[in-house]
Amino acid sequence: MKISVIKARMQHLEDCNLALRKSKLGEVYFPTDEKALAALTEGISREQVFVAINEAEECLGFMWFVPNGAFHSYPYLHIIAIKEEYRGLGIGQELMRFFEKTAFTDHSKIFLVVADFNPDARRLYERLGYQQVGVLPGLYKEGVTEYLMMKTKESLPAFTMPAIPAELQWKNIPQDWKAASDGSLSILAGAGTDWFSDPAGDYFQDSAPAALFTPPDAEFILSARVTVGFVSTFDAGALQLRVDGERWAKLCFEYSPDQKPMIVSVVTRGKSDDCNSVALPGQVVHLRMAVTPQAIGLHYSTDGSYWTFIRYFTLGKTGILQAGFSAQSPTGQGCRATFSDIRYRPGRLKDFRNGE
Repeated sequence: MKISVIKARMQHLEDCNLALRKSKLGEVYFPTDEKALAALTEGISREQVFVAINEAEECLGFMWFVPNGAFHSYPYLHIIAIKEEYRGLGIGQELMRFFEKTAFTDHSKIFLVVADFNPDARRLYERLGYQQVGVLPGLYKEGVTEYLMMKTKESLPAFTMPAIPAELQWKNIPQDWKAASDGSLSILAGAGTDWFSDPAGDYFQDSAPAALFTPPDAEFILSARVTVGFVSTFDAGALQLRVDGERWAKLCFEYSPDQKPMIVSVVTRGKSDDCNSVALPGQVVHLRMAVTPQAIGLHYSTDGSYWTFIRYFTLGKTGILQAGFSAQSPTGQGCRATFSDIRYRPGRLKDFRNGE
């Protein structure tokens, strides 16, 4: 489907109203046609509303952004809504690309808020490189928390790799990185970078640079040969799996407090656990994640052929998720991890435990 984004006119008012009223945001904040139409009429009159149309010039959804709506200085995305029958076709992302291209022409930062009742939208914004910078309880309605999110112009562009079936986006910016012609990916994490939520509640970090993609398959297997330049305790290279900020997992090749390279897994459901599995010699190992909607299996291999079972768990109902590659240096000045022999394939393992 070819999609164009144009400035909304009053002839689009009813279509925009339909998209808004059938959305989660509309149900909470615009419970009547009268309220929704009044707001949209104002936005269109101010020339702040843009619509996505197809080749037949049918309105598929809309976006409303205010050029200096955040702190009287930065563009602010006020509303985005897609007609129910056109959701899941990439129209929202097309509108977001238009917003960012337009907004970043003259500004270095852009902002939006997303409500706690809309976790799918929050995950989309995180995948697009937005980071939470504030929490606003009761901003628009008592009992509803809004999360303030920001994206900076300095965010690195998406990139592709031969073995990965979708674009990779950066979650946290590395000190240095390279996607080489041989299909490998090198990531240099800066000092103090980590991804962990201590179960004791006194430590939280989500600063480790990660190159993440959205797998097109509900069941898939991702693996890579991981080489880590160990220097400091907890330096690591890892495979990541992220549902949202509260539910995620990582499989690490990590430098232990005993100064030994070790296979470590972390599963987070609000708070993280920390599971040290086995120490290995050298700086190279193969890591693998086998993912289904119901369960996830983690494995390592010393030769890339026989896989040793590490862990079997669930993150609950996953829906849209991200997977990818990261490096960290929680106690050090930096750590480089290189991922080679990267492999992705749709499908599931016959047995999570038998070494296949």
